[in-house]
Amino acid sequence: MRLFPSQTLNIEYYMNDKMNNTNLKIRTKLYFDLLQEICVTRTCLSVELRQKLQDIPLTKRKELVEKKFTGCTPLSLACAYGKVEVVEYLLKVCDADVERKGAYDWTRLRQNENEDGRDHPTGDNFTPLCCACSSGKLPVVKCLIRYGADVNIPSASGSMPLQIACATLNIDVVQFLVQHGADVRKANYDGRTCLFDSVLSVDLCRYLLSEGADVNARDVYGRTALHWACQYNSLRTTELLLDHGADPLAKNRYGDDALQLACIEGSIDVADYLMGRIDYSPERLADANELLGATSIEMQRRIQRWRKALYIRLSQRVYVEKRPVIAPRSAFHNAVEYSTSDELDAIAVDSDALHIQSLLISERILGINHENTLCLIMIRGYLYQQTLHFPRCIDLWLLALKVRIQKHSLLHYETSRTARAIVGFMLDLLETDDPFSPRFADVHVLGQLLTSNASEVRQQLSVQPSHWKQQLNYDRIVECVTHLIYLLLHTAKSKDQQTLVKQSVRKILQYNMRRASTGETLLHLSISKTIAIKSEYGTRESNARRIFPDLSVIKLLLECGAPINAHDDLKTTPLLAASWPWNYDREVVRFLVAQGAHLDMPNLQGDRPSKILAMNPENDISLGNHISLKCLSSNAIARFGIPYHDKIPRTLEDFVRAHAPANR
Repeated sequence: MRLFPSQTLNIEYYMNDKMNNTNLKIRTKLYFDLLQEICVTRTCLSVELRQKLQDIPLTKRKELVEKKFTGCTPLSLACAYGKVEVVEYLLKVCDADVERKGAYDWTRLRQNENEDGRDHPTGDNFTPLCCACSSGKLPVVKCLIRYGADVNIPSASGSMPLQIACATLNIDVVQFLVQHGADVRKANYDGRTCLFDSVLSVDLCRYLLSEGADVNARDVYGRTALHWACQYNSLRTTELLLDHGADPLAKNRYGDDALQLACIEGSIDVADYLMGRIDYSPERLADANELLGATSIEMQRRIQRWRKALYIRLSQRVYVEKRPVIAPRSAFHNAVEYSTSDELDAIAVDSDALHIQSLLISERILGINHENTLCLIMIRGYLYQQTLHFPRCIDLWLLALKVRIQKHSLLHYETSRTARAIVGFMLDLLETDDPFSPRFADVHVLGQLLTSNASEVRQQLSVQPSHWKQQLNYDRIVECVTHLIYLLLHTAKSKDQQTLVKQSVRKILQYNMRRASTGETLLHLSISKTIAIKSEYGTRESNARRIFPDLSVIKLLLECGAPINAHDDLKTTPLLAASWPWNYDREVVRFLVAQGAHLDMPNLQGDRPSKILAMNPENDISLGNHISLKCLSSNAIARFGIPYHDKIPRTLEDFVRAHAPANR
């Protein structure tokens, strides 16, 4: 099988010479033949290929073998495939740089930025030694170290070769690296040491501890290796770490110690072992069993754990109260936790009551701000959605959104994700005939939440440089607000509600909400055919709602004071955005022109609505009838460079400036 079915690649990208250079073409073919032979099953390069390589001067040969294809160098690929003969040939004969970083697998280079807004490594960050360790090739590791590879040079993420070897649980590679100077206490940029990555292997953990690994080292999230062992339900490793002095009461930044994290992750074996080994108070033991029940998927196990917790509370001389006392929440149906065996028996036959009890227990023990509590709320809302209990779903998701905004602000990924889930669900409901879909009061509350700290957020984004992930999350919030106005319009039935809609939109416009990345206003977005709400919790197959352009939203925005000639970062007006062929809508264009949108305002590239519309065969607007003498005069002043500063009123100066091309 040929890895490169076509040689019609942009070879100028990979080489620095000209395309008509014969030597360039020869070396390019040679380069791809080299990659091809590395990826096939043979253990060494063919005699023919080696001869061709050796016919090239050493400097050119070195340059050739250090070129990258989709981030991969020939050496990094040879290390990943375990071709020790090829590795030695490239180092010895071709003088390849033993520390040249590259990817070890080009299939990992497909996504640099995912929809979730989080960082994903491209793979173009590993030294050859890291590549060899990631694939567990001990002969290659030995060869690289023999040629001078540094065992403590990290990848771009800060992971050491030793850490990468520990992640593959290859104890032979780990021992060889440690024998040649690898530091078992060195951490990556997240503060994680090799002991963290070894918790699935007792023998590997024991070896690292014998070599001086810090059993209580913490990463940037406050986690220790014991936290990781509890998370993965690694019982023997947990026992080993505790025997070597691991602190079971150490808390991560979320406030979870080893027992609490084991309960959250459903690591039953580890949780039971910790409760048997550590001298916890009766209250703590009861809480742990209740939390294990709350996070359990099996209903029978959930009841068993709660009965055990109830027995612990009742078996003491004085009943162990559940603390702290949490006020009932309407989103939880104002339910309260069980306190007697009879109440638990009644709950045991009611699936919905069991789930609500899990939410109550999680909030009491972990807190409403804890990520696990919020995750349970979102999941329960999704289950309500699937069982057609739509109002209950919205109540829970609105609660989760409120907590996330208070905890993270509008700039966090989880906040925008929750907002998209609610807005997307409401838009889906709007298309159905369900009598509960959606309630105006819920839409209004959602609007208040999404604009609760809009001014502060805009101020934060104005501080440069602004992180691209925060911009992306805020852009999604602005898109949600645009769809929210659509929802407000279509759920308001009474005159009072319609009046409230206008008041809400006027208040939203005061915040001057714009896309952080492009500067587009709400009016720009209400005209765009490209924006859509994508939700991971959607019920539609397409999972993307496209409702714009919508004339009713455009009319409402203008009625409430949205500036009709507002500019985005490229000086594009709403009318120009509506005039582009891919975004053209006859009714929208006609309405904007009738409302006084200027046909001749240019963007930074000099494009004007009048010019774009004149070339559109679908346009039937008489453009000349809508360009005023005032506009023509401004164009003439700008075209001929007539001085006007301090010669005309200030308001007219702004008007002329708006009609001038960017270079004026």
